[in-house]
Amino acid sequence: MGEMEITLCYLHLYHREIAMNKKRVNIRLFCEFVLPPMLIWASIVILPLIYGCYLTFTDWNGISPKYNLIGFQNYISIFTDTTFLTSIGRTFIYAFFVVILSNVLGLLLAMLLTHGIRMQSIFRTCFLLPIWLAVSLWVISGVTFFLLH
Repeated sequence: MGEMEITLCYLHLYHREIAMNKKRVNIRLFCEFVLPPMLIWASIVILPLIYGCYLTFTDWNGISPKYNLIGFQNYISIFTDTTFLTSIGRTFIYAFFVVILSNVLGLLLAMLLTHGIRMQSIFRTCFLLPIWLAVSLWVISGVTFFLLH
């Protein structure tokens, strides 16, 4: 082996060692900064969610310490109840129309406030006046409260 080949071999090993160190640093940083919040989130959100799903397969009334596993009986009784099915249907209809109408109304208001139409300044004033008044009254009452107390 020539001197040039040995140098290239050492250079390759050096770059490989740097890459391994970067990988170790990334794993360490992940364990230090990402893993603790994920564990806290899992203990606050995921574990109660799993336990709640487990409780849906029992006859627990929410108060007594005893309960029995009954399987899918709760789901069968809910999905055969006409009142529940009616309320679910009405909820979906309500949510659908609220989403559609609020988006359409918001788009129309945005067009009124930004496009060059006649009486645009009047539309802007009528739309933004309650916001300006609320902020102004909040500032005035806050200043008055801190000055007088």
